[in-house]
Amino acid sequence: MKPGVYRHKQHSELLYLFIGLAHHHDTKEEVIVYVPLFTRPEWKGIPRMTFRSVEDFNATFEWVDERMP
Repeated sequence: MKPGVYRHKQHSELLYLFIGLAHHHDTKEEVIVYVPLFTRPEWKGIPRMTFRSVEDFNATFEWVDERMP
């Protein structure tokens, strides 16, 4: 994985910052940790860190830039 900013393949206006790799405590499955670079009203201004499997992340997002916002 390249560090930096990724774009959603189906919604190009949605950008995400790749944070790093982690693993599930029990299964040891490797996952991608990332943060959306946008907000939604229901989040009430609180950033949302989330994760996906490596396969799902690669299928959903494409690398845009290595510069951090």
